[in-house]
Parts: sequence; C-alpha cells; structure tokens
Amino acid sequence: MGAQSQTQQAQQIDKRAILAVIKAVAKNNSFVIRFGDIEDELAGMVEDEEEFDRLREELLYSSQERLKYIYYIYENERESWFDRVVVSPIELNESQLKTLSEVAGLLDYGFSRDEYENRNIDEVITKVINGLVRKWSMTCTEDSTPALAVYRIAKAYNLDVQVVDEHPASLGSGGSITYSIEGIIKVTKWYWYCNDCIIPAGNNFIEKCSTWEFEDNGEQDTTEVSGYD
Repeated sequence: MGAQSQTQQAQQIDKRAILAVIKAVAKNNSFVIRFGDIEDELAGMVEDEEEFDRLREELLYSSQERLKYIYYIYENERESWFDRVVVSPIELNESQLKTLSEVAGLLDYGFSRDEYENRNIDEVITKVINGLVRKWSMTCTEDSTPALAVYRIAKAYNLDVQVVDEHPASLGSGGSITYSIEGIIKVTKWYWYCNDCIIPAGNNFIEKCSTWEFEDNGEQDTTEVSGYD
C-alpha cells in the first residue's frame, strides 16, 4: 500500500477505532495484541451495538489492508477474537510482515505433536514477535517500545496529543517529557546524554539517547505540544 493511500485511510478511519488499538497496546504493553483485546476496548467506548459493529468491521478490514503502523498478521479460522494485530513505530516491509505472519502461524501448528511442548506457545510467540519488531525498529540512540509505537500512531492518525509534564535534561542527568493521548493514555520519553555509539556530535561524542514508557492513566491539564520530538 502506498504512502498516499495510507494517509487517506488515516484521515477516514474513525479515531475511536484507533484509540481502541492504542488502549489495547497500552494495557498489554506489547507490540502484538489479540483483535479481541481491541474489541474489548472499543466496546468500553461505544455503547450502541450497531455503531460498535460498524467500527469493528471498519478496523478489521482496514487493518487487513495495512494501516500505517498497524498490521494484521494472523487470522484464526474459528474466531476473530484470537486474530493477531501488530503495531510498530516504523513502517514494516513485506518481508518483515511475512516473517511475523509465519511466526504467528505456529499458533495453528504448534512446536510439535506433544501437547506439553505447546503449553506456552502463545507466550513464546508473543515474545518472539515483540523481539523482532523491537530489533527492526530500534536505533543506536532510540530504543523501540510499544509506548513509542502508540505515540507515533496517535500522531499519524491525528489524535489529540498534549504535553502534560516536562523535565529538561541537565548536565549529568537525563530528562523526560510526558504526552497525554486523548486525555486517556500517557507515554513518557526518557532521554539522557551518552556516547555508547561513538557518533560525533560537533566537537564531542555525546548523543541524546532515549526510551519510551507508559505512565499511569488519568486525565490531566494539558498544554500545547512542544516542538520537541
């Protein structure tokens, strides 16, 4: 799917569907979630049954067509609740998505015919998929986490993102900036100065490294989003 088509979808898809994805990711703190997790979050936001069904179908079929940062990688033959959706802070290519689908497909086939060996298959596959997405999307100076994916999804789909807390870094210590997404989900970017990658920055080797985490949910007063990204 081209970038223009993805941009059009971002403008058309209901923001409540995207927020349901974000809430499910935050609840599980995982790049990979069940479609049922998304359904549960959506049901908590939409009381009207017909409206819920409309949004569910919109998200189900849109994600199968490759939404930006949101990918449908596994379809359960019996029940869509057990389908798998992956989120990523970067756009994944066809080869990467094929790999994730192959890994998720082991949910159908198992590791062997021995049921005992398959007892933790869901947990193992989730860890493998999380590891692959992190490996592909992290950089030398920025770790990749589900919280970062949620922030980028919120920005891509024009959800309300506001700064609610900021602590600038000072000499010898790091800093942080906390964003609130739709007044519901909060993510914090933690950053510090390091030279682990030995990347020249001007006349020294100090770089700004970062990671992202989810914070406790709760509404807060907000200010305009700063230019810091």
